[in-house]
Amino acid sequence: MKMLLVFDDWRKNGKSIYRTEKGIELSIHDFHSGAGFLAQINLEKDQEDEMREALQEGCQPVFWGQVDDTMIEGTWPKNDIRRAFVAGTKWWEFHSTGATMWQSDQRLAEIEAGR
Repeated sequence: MKMLLVFDDWRKNGKSIYRTEKGIELSIHDFHSGAGFLAQINLEKDQEDEMREALQEGCQPVFWGQVDDTMIEGTWPKNDIRRAFVAGTKWWEFHSTGATMWQSDQRLAEIEAGR
């Protein structure tokens, strides 16, 4: 099932740290409230039906994050040079404007990196 995952909050020990020094530090880049990420989760048919029904009823799932170094993030291999191009454009956006790059601008950088 393809979904748009919308970032909501940073938590530690079950409590929001969004308005703490660490929460602010973590939120000044890509992971801030409202940031969207295209994702695909593998669900069985009955799980997908349940998820769609819940979303249509206005219910929002909340997931915990966990690192799995065996997985490849995105569609490019971890050592792909195009990742460096996108990372550089994101750094320049933050350095020159003091703001993080919009997801739509990041997609444009990814397209440009593929040329």
